[in-house]
Amino acid sequence: METRLEQFLGFLIELGSTVGLRLIYAIVVLVLGLRLVKYFIKLISKAKLFNQIDKSVQSFARSAISIILKFIVFITAASIMGIPIASLLTLFA
Repeated sequence: METRLEQFLGFLIELGSTVGLRLIYAIVVLVLGLRLVKYFIKLISKAKLFNQIDKSVQSFARSAISIILKFIVFITAASIMGIPIASLLTLFA
């Protein structure tokens, strides 16, 4: 018969393997997503059509696109962790 300590350790190992994998996956998605956003913003900034726009509009567009894409990355990482998306979206609405 298992002791309470053995049961508790078994529970911690099981919890760590499921939550730990989700956490690692969410961190990977977050890091890669933020790097892709940074690359995409640089790509947009170098586009010929984008450079024909007024500088203040360029700055606003770059900031708006960056914020929207980062928000999507954070929402994706949160959903991987198991946080309900509907509750997060109602927070921002």
